[in-house]
Amino acid sequence: MIALTILDQKDFMNRLLLGDIFDAFWLSEASITTYNTFTIDGTLHKDFFEAPVQEALERSRRTCSLWKEVKPFCFSFMKGKHTPLHFRIVFQLSRQNTDRAIAESGVSLQGAPVIVTGGKGDYVNSVISIAAPHNGTVSANVGVDLYQGEYIAAMIGNIAGMAGSNYLDLKLDQFGLTCAPGEGKSSFNLCGILNYALSNDNCLYDLTLRGAQELNAKMGIVDGVYYFSYACSGTKTSADGKYQDPTDALGVMSGTGWLIGHITGITVDGVKLEGDWLRNDGAVPVKSALYPEDEKYEFIVDHEGAYERGVWYVYPVVENANHSTLLGSKTESYIDLYMNQIDIVNAK
Repeated sequence: MIALTILDQKDFMNRLLLGDIFDAFWLSEASITTYNTFTIDGTLHKDFFEAPVQEALERSRRTCSLWKEVKPFCFSFMKGKHTPLHFRIVFQLSRQNTDRAIAESGVSLQGAPVIVTGGKGDYVNSVISIAAPHNGTVSANVGVDLYQGEYIAAMIGNIAGMAGSNYLDLKLDQFGLTCAPGEGKSSFNLCGILNYALSNDNCLYDLTLRGAQELNAKMGIVDGVYYFSYACSGTKTSADGKYQDPTDALGVMSGTGWLIGHITGITVDGVKLEGDWLRNDGAVPVKSALYPEDEKYEFIVDHEGAYERGVWYVYPVVENANHSTLLGSKTESYIDLYMNQIDIVNAK
């Protein structure tokens, strides 16, 4: 990655917002913070267009809006006497220019891990989700909206990079991300912290109800893959029937379990919090763990039967279990479940 410092910011902004020098770039995303934060996902929804336009997009392999198409909207948010508190604009090269840049650089993808070279849609046979927050969790909304959790996470990450101790070092060596020779620890970077928190480009935001909705809108099932899901619950209905109270099964997760089970009767990010949105495993509501909203699904009762690719098959909720029960904390109790699931996957 190359980081550049803009010396003449006024000239650069004129070229960005008024000139045409960046017009041909694809817009991946834009985020502009003034009195609100305005976020634009540059991904094109091709179904919106008429057939001739769809065909033209397919021929050009274009999947994002051009900057010149979105620039007027961004400019309307940014112009005026008050400059934005923050903005972030992410461009990407077109497919043709990406191919040209690789060819001119002399860099070859030969020898690179095959998974990064594309065209591997058939490499995945099945996906099994266990207590997965497909549709987010309201506890993340509390962390982000009430306690500014994104700022806290960004601060911790920055401090971890500064400290480099056994307690705070992020230890990414297993992914091949090691320090360059002579490279020291990071320094305090307020701009970096703000960019992390304000961009919403982090997993904590993705766990919120609205973040999960945005993420699900960008993704979808793959027709050639089998999907299975397990949800867990460690709560019980309160005496007055209004809430979900934690049971002993939640253990150290009782606090968040109580929180999820007691935020009820309101609508958050378009979600009415009731029923299975209150039942939870201490971290994830049952409703979220079943299947991603708006995807095809089918409830099943056992490991028997025929399965189709591209459909979420949802098993009965595992009761008296917390978020980690099926992830290894009580492995011996669910050996049959694991083995049966492995048999299904191997048979496909």
